[in-house]
Amino acid sequence: MLRFVKYRKASQRWSNTSHFKIREFDRHCKEFNPEADQLTQELVDSFFAKRTTETINSCRQRCSIVSEFIKYLQKRDLTEVIIPERPRKQRKTYIPHAFTQEELANFFAACDSLKYKPGRMDMKIRSITAPVIFRLIYSTGVRTNEALSLRCGNINLSEGIISIVGTKGYNEHYVVLHDSMLELMQQFNEKMDCILP
Repeated sequence: MLRFVKYRKASQRWSNTSHFKIREFDRHCKEFNPEADQLTQELVDSFFAKRTTETINSCRQRCSIVSEFIKYLQKRDLTEVIIPERPRKQRKTYIPHAFTQEELANFFAACDSLKYKPGRMDMKIRSITAPVIFRLIYSTGVRTNEALSLRCGNINLSEGIISIVGTKGYNEHYVVLHDSMLELMQQFNEKMDCILP
């Protein structure tokens, strides 16, 4: 799997989305049959099965990188597993929802009032992160996965510039923060530095 990732990166056909999907498959393999030392048809079929919580198109997207991984193995005679047939892509018309000012106010108020139990560090971090990450997405228009993939090195907190890397189609670019968002990010950095230096 690691060799496959290196191969795809060298071919410039790798993204953060691919990374998350292949990790999900890796976890599935471990949970489905932790003793297995090679892919089996049953293991792959179980991953490709459409979940009740996803659409056909979501299922296709989730399984796409795994299909490529199996092709990679097949070309090198490393597996006899057959790629399961995926359902045909469904055409859909996405109608975006334009939030009202009241809906936005309610949403951000809910983010700001997230509670956490004492001793639950994950909940504390979530309560600090949610108000900032959603405001960042809203104010800059960055994609969700771009916001979630940000590292400290991607953000210049003195100049208020974010470097978006590993994005869709390798369109790396910069985003300049509004002064209010920059101030919020600086406060977030100080709070997180106390928790995770």
